[in-house]
Formats: sequence, structure tokens, C-alpha cells
Amino acid sequence: MNIEDDILIERFLRKELSKIEEEGFIIRTKKDSNFREQFLLEKQLWQTLNDTNWSFAKNIDHANVQKYEGLFKSAEAQKIKDSIFTAKKNYKNSKSRKRIWYSSIASVLLIFSILMYTSSNEKTPKELYTFHINQVSLPSFVNRNNNDQYKNLLKAQALFESKEYQKSITLFIEELNKANSPLRIYLYLSIAQIEINKFRAAENTLNNLIKSDYIDREKGYWYKSLLYLKTEDLVSCKNILQVIIDNSYYNHVKAKELLDKISDL
Repeated sequence: MNIEDDILIERFLRKELSKIEEEGFIIRTKKDSNFREQFLLEKQLWQTLNDTNWSFAKNIDHANVQKYEGLFKSAEAQKIKDSIFTAKKNYKNSKSRKRIWYSSIASVLLIFSILMYTSSNEKTPKELYTFHINQVSLPSFVNRNNNDQYKNLLKAQALFESKEYQKSITLFIEELNKANSPLRIYLYLSIAQIEINKFRAAENTLNNLIKSDYIDREKGYWYKSLLYLKTEDLVSCKNILQVIIDNSYYNHVKAKELLDKISDL
């Protein structure tokens, strides 16, 4: 990936391309798998760093969550973001540029994660849900095989990232009914269902994941705990967290911290 492509992707994300340039860009993402993979990665990073898309969670009206948003939009944070984008343009060597770019991104995300966690003072289950769902990093469906299934999953992922959850759910369910469906479909699907308050459907999705033959099926327990936080079912949430802790399942350290936080609620 050369510097011109990096700038092109950034201009697309900033909506600075002309209509003709934008059409050519979209066509290229469909034909050039390497370019599409880089675009999807930078889009995800952009959405993480973009002021208006700092979280896909809807519950952002509470004072504590607004405090996080203020932290993210602070002058110091803006300087860091500006420095990253400037550095990305200035480095001509592709390998060096990528190494500095990804290292910078990782550093920023780590700083924000630490600051948000240490400054957090969540009290209600829904606030805790918002905090933890913001920490979720779902794997992309970018696949070099470029078969029809992954084309549909990339479309579903794009809808999910645009918060068009109902449309993404329809596609994810279609793909879930096919053979050899990736485990991450369950994760996208369950979160989309939770986000639009389809709690019973989300619970069924996660139960099916837990009962499946996937090696990482234990992840379903963590997402069930977040589901129960959102619905304020603290008894079920505590029970699930205890299962995670007792069996050292996925996110068992976070589960212990979360259980401690809700123990007095």
C-alpha cells in the first residue's frame, strides 16, 4: 500500500472525493482485495478516532458517558489524532510508515482505554453495559478467498458498522444457516440484537453459540453477561460471571472486576 492510497482512503473517509472519484474508489474496493482489506482496517480505525463515531453503543446520554466523550474530544486527544494522521502522510517508506501508524494507533487506543477505565464511575447496569460494549473489538470478515459468502458478510458488517442493525441481522441470520459459518457471525448478530432491544433473540443466539462445537464458544458467556446488564437482570448476570470466573473462560479477569462492581447493586 503506497502513500497515495493511504491519502486516497483518508480523503474518502473525510468525504473529500468528487462523485466520479468516489465511484472509482468503490469499484476498486470490489476488485482489489488488498486495497479493500486496507480500507476496511482504516475505516475501523477512523470510526474509533472520529469525533462523531467514537462508539457504536446507543446509550450515550448519561453524564459519565458524556465525560468519556469529552475526554475523547479534548485538546490533548485531538493533538494526538492530528499527529497520527500527519505522520502517516510524511513517511515514504511503506513498512516504516505502517509500523509507526499501527504503533501510534495501538498507543492511542491503549491510552484511551486506560483513561476511560480509571476515570469510570459507572453505577447502573446500563452504564456498565455501555462501558464494556465500547471495549468490544469484533474481527472483520475480510477474507482473501473473496467467495460469495464473505461478500455477503462484508455487506452485513458494513450495515452493522453503520448502525443499520435490523438489516445486518437479516443477512447474518441468512449466513448463519449455511454450513461452515464463522463463529464471529454469532457475535455480530447477538450484539446487533441487543442494540435494538431484541433481548430474547440475542439470548437464543448466544445459547446456540455456547451449545455449538466452536472452539471459542465460551465467548458466548461473556456476551450473555453484557446482555443481562443491558436488561438489568443482575441475578442472571452474576450467575454467568461466576461461571466465567470458575472456569477461567474468555474475559475471566474482566468478569471478576465486573462482578465486584455489581455485587452491591
